[in-house]
Amino acid sequence: MTTQQENYINSRIEAYYEECRDKRMEWIEKESQYYLEEEELKEREYCEGKLFGAALEAHIKKFLENEEEEFFQYHMQEFEEEIAPELEEFRKELEAECEE
Repeated sequence: MTTQQENYINSRIEAYYEECRDKRMEWIEKESQYYLEEEELKEREYCEGKLFGAALEAHIKKFLENEEEEFFQYHMQEFEEEIAPELEEFRKELEAECEE
């Protein structure tokens, strides 16, 4: 396989990966809103009678930041695991296409 063919394959795989990643990121953003709203309600219930005013709001803000980060990390790791076999299959298809 020539360098030009390898570069072609790598650029196509990268473009496919980025397209899939962007779609997943959009999904994560939408889903995280629902997830965080539910988690905020649960945490406010849990903190009821324990924290008040500014202390409660500061706690909730930090809690939501942590939850959002964990949600994002979990779903991006899941994406990476799901996309790896797809990328390998796509590479094989492109290599076969170049060999023709």
